[in-house]
Amino acid sequence: MGRLVIAVAAALVLLAPAASAQAPRFVQGPDVDILVGSQHVDTPPVAPKVGDTLWGNNGSPYCDPVCDPNDPSQQPKSFQILLPGNGGPPSGQFFSWRRCDNGCVEVQPKSSTENTYVVKPEDAGSKLQFVVTLTNYDCGEVRRDNGQQECRWTTVNATALSDTVQQTAVVALSTAALGEGEAGAPYSQTLSATGGTGPHSFSVTAGSLPPGLTLSAGGALTGTPTTAGSYTFTVQASAPGAKPGSRSYTVGVRLAMPTALADGVTGVPFNLPLSVTGASGPVAFSVAAGRLPDGLSIAEGLLAGTPTKAGEFAFTLGAASGAVSATKQYTIKVAYPPLSVGPAELPRAVRGIPYDARLDVTGGTPPYVWSVLQDALPAGLSLKPDGQIVGTPRAIGEDELELIFAVHDQFGAPATAVTRLEYYGPVLALQPKRLALPAGGVFRTALLATGGSEPYTFELAGGKLPRGVKLGKRGAVVAKRALPGTKRLRIRVTDRLGAFAVFPLRLDVKTVKAKALP
Repeated sequence: MGRLVIAVAAALVLLAPAASAQAPRFVQGPDVDILVGSQHVDTPPVAPKVGDTLWGNNGSPYCDPVCDPNDPSQQPKSFQILLPGNGGPPSGQFFSWRRCDNGCVEVQPKSSTENTYVVKPEDAGSKLQFVVTLTNYDCGEVRRDNGQQECRWTTVNATALSDTVQQTAVVALSTAALGEGEAGAPYSQTLSATGGTGPHSFSVTAGSLPPGLTLSAGGALTGTPTTAGSYTFTVQASAPGAKPGSRSYTVGVRLAMPTALADGVTGVPFNLPLSVTGASGPVAFSVAAGRLPDGLSIAEGLLAGTPTKAGEFAFTLGAASGAVSATKQYTIKVAYPPLSVGPAELPRAVRGIPYDARLDVTGGTPPYVWSVLQDALPAGLSLKPDGQIVGTPRAIGEDELELIFAVHDQFGAPATAVTRLEYYGPVLALQPKRLALPAGGVFRTALLATGGSEPYTFELAGGKLPRGVKLGKRGAVVAKRALPGTKRLRIRVTDRLGAFAVFPLRLDVKTVKAKALP
């Protein structure tokens, strides 16, 4: 491959001897020129850009005949003077670089080894000159005044001039900022850049990514962050034909709060450990806004207590670990527990008979409070708050009642009980109200009851039967040689269902003959 030259070579100046002695001369080799790129690697013929490395080709000059002051054959035999100037001559070859506008200023001093140069930003708009300095040693000159030999040296420069330096394009990262992440949640952001040709390559050159994230060469910042905090890092983007560019980013990783909190039930103990993802140390929880359900509180990372009020409770929960904090809004629903009530049917209530029954409830939290919602209890009966129904019914008549009761537990959990009550309140009657029996002999008669359910039961409730008179369970009255007299009695009549009444009865025993009842 041929060499691509971006500046023409300058011819070397030949030195003529000052006397009859033959002076060495420089014989120019290949052209002195400037190449862009790595040494000995040719590149396309473009103007140098800031950041390019330039290589100066020295043209391979040499002396003919050999002129080396270190070679004894070249030393003067009798007299030596080093001219011109003071001090010894430099050794054979140097390289240097100059910046040229209207004039030239040295930007890289002479060096016997360094023939490369990195183009600087301040070189933009100027041309760069590569200078090869060569020294000619002539130790064969003869002085005119005394004919003695002397050693002289002379320098010449060979140069090459570049094209005007162009400002190198710089890759710019066009992603202005990166989004916040959450510990334990997948994260994905893609960086983009402009400038240069071909695909861009990205890398982190300073700082550190959040733990759990990686940056691909293609600019994909992905992973699952593991630790909350604020992370600052520098990303460099590079592309062919442009200078790499950098940008600093900060990614905040917040604590991951619980997704949701459990709901509660009044009267039921609530115990919920709170936790977050991404904390590097102990976590302190607090209520930042709103209020917790009645009966609950937070202590040492535990949301606990016994809910005492039903409803929806909205609040903001805060969590802090070191310098990292987070908040999240939650709603806890507190419901009433289900209550089971009974019985479906109460014992029969009978007029005049003391009544005592109880409504039952399970579930919830005692004590319970009962009330009648619909249909009043029969007269004489009442409902106590604890669910006990007591009293002596007085109502007359018969009915099949459907009663509706309401009950609430300690925290207001409600339930409704629908129960049946059979009420039996007949009006009983007794016949006769006055009974006459003959004295002496044996006689039989009977009392008659009406208004209730047969059979009836009769019994003496007050007074004393005459001697010789007996009252049977079914109302039969039997006299055997009864003694004359009058008795005022009270007779209790009870029907089959328990309804009863007490009636007065006058019983007369006379000496006259009484007519027996069939």
